[in-house]
Amino acid sequence: MSSASLRPPSPAPATVAASSEALEERRQLASRVLTDALLLGIVGDALLRGEAMGANMLAMSIAMVAALFTLARRRHDVVPAEARWLAVPVIALALMYLWRDAESLAAYNTLVLLGTFALLATAVARGPMATIVNTRLRDVIEQIMNIGIGTVLGMFPLVLSDVSLRQVAQTRSTTRAMAVLRAALIAIPLLLVFGSLFASADPVFARIAGELFQLDAGEVASHLFVGGVIAWIAGGFLRASVLANGQSVWSDRLPDGTLGLTEVATALGSLVVLFAAFVAVQLRYFFGGESLVQATVGLSYADYARRGFFELVAVSVLVLPVLLAANALLRRDTPRAEKVYRSLASALIALLGVIMYSAIARMRLYQSVYGMSEDRLEATVFMGWLAVVFIWFVATVLRGRGERFVAGVLISGWGTLIALNVANPAAYVARSNIERAARGFELDVSYLRSLGADAAPALTSYLVQQPLTAPVDWAVPAPPDSSRPQAQRGDEFSVRCLAARQLLESWGRESKRDWRGWTLGKSRARTAVAANEPALRTLAGLSSASTHTQCVRPTS
Repeated sequence: MSSASLRPPSPAPATVAASSEALEERRQLASRVLTDALLLGIVGDALLRGEAMGANMLAMSIAMVAALFTLARRRHDVVPAEARWLAVPVIALALMYLWRDAESLAAYNTLVLLGTFALLATAVARGPMATIVNTRLRDVIEQIMNIGIGTVLGMFPLVLSDVSLRQVAQTRSTTRAMAVLRAALIAIPLLLVFGSLFASADPVFARIAGELFQLDAGEVASHLFVGGVIAWIAGGFLRASVLANGQSVWSDRLPDGTLGLTEVATALGSLVVLFAAFVAVQLRYFFGGESLVQATVGLSYADYARRGFFELVAVSVLVLPVLLAANALLRRDTPRAEKVYRSLASALIALLGVIMYSAIARMRLYQSVYGMSEDRLEATVFMGWLAVVFIWFVATVLRGRGERFVAGVLISGWGTLIALNVANPAAYVARSNIERAARGFELDVSYLRSLGADAAPALTSYLVQQPLTAPVDWAVPAPPDSSRPQAQRGDEFSVRCLAARQLLESWGRESKRDWRGWTLGKSRARTAVAANEPALRTLAGLSSASTHTQCVRPTS
């Protein structure tokens, strides 16, 4: 017998065609189940948020029956007779919510109504020729349990295996609805994230946005949660009714994430409008100045500048992945898609440029009042690097040369980080604040000594050269983000004494040394402290002629 005779016969072309047609019909039905579930979620959120059950239960029951019968007609061409008569007790039980208001009755009605819905789903699932009346009780219970399990877990196979999202998007009857839905699901979280950052960054924008929209984040989250739970339950219930036919729950194919022009344009366009509104608010203060800020929000110009810088940095950081994701996921099936994306991305980057300038201006103003710090300096440098990245994005990605973008980002990032190390931020901050103190501003010595070895040479030079009687007003309140402990805010002598002692303990002759932790900064700190050790010991009260051991000015 030849090996060819052992092979199973190939399926006939008619069989293959029938199988493909059945699979196609199942996918179309699953797409309709998912659409109906989402619509029921929206309807259910609007109906079932009341404190009591009444007409809302009747309306929701009618909506569920209507959706189930519509899908049953698509599945079986007719609604099974047993399902039609089971709809009668469903509506009757739902009417009970209009009749009675007792909580105990409502609980019983709900329990029985759920069981009746399970029977109704079983009737639809078994088809026109099946019957429940002549079925054994244990079989009915088993079927009801299957419906319950399918209701709870059915959304997993519905989304991951039953539905082809690409096919849903290409269906004429659902193209526009699904595009709008996906656009909303993309745009709304983006608007909430960026809008909340802008509101936190600017009280004027927060007040204007609150007056226009009056949205409560908790309420929005509640709507999303309730609607999502109802949609999940409805989707599982409908799937268990019309799709659970013994096929495998899972599939190797996951939904395609490609987005159409509608989704991308809606998301980016919404951000452009939001960014433009924020820029419009900022322009008022660019021209109005301190008097307008004080009259509008009741803050000093420096406090206004301090508020929001890091939120605006976060905005700048988040815009880049949004643009990159939109560029990667956009389905460029028409030349218009690419043009619209480039236009919206360019507008968004232009507005972001104004916002970044606003952030830098705020930081410069804030530093002029409160001085320099490491985090403020590094955040400013990071903002400058982001500006370079966005310029490179325009020069590469928006011009169709995206393959060069990653290399430019890496090179510019490495160069910026190396340059920042070479610049020695701690020493720069220490020198900047010392120079600022020479102009009569307060110097936070405690903060300078917390900067470590890199700031030690500058701090040492200041302590030994600055006369002890220099006018330093320690009564001025420290900025909110000051790292100076409250207990160390004392007179000038105590503060400088503590700083001198810390320098000697950390970098003096008796300080701990380990070659494994050697750095150039530590070496320079030790050199500076060793060169000025006598003066530091005198200031710290550790000289042989001194009798006091605490940083308290000795009395004569």
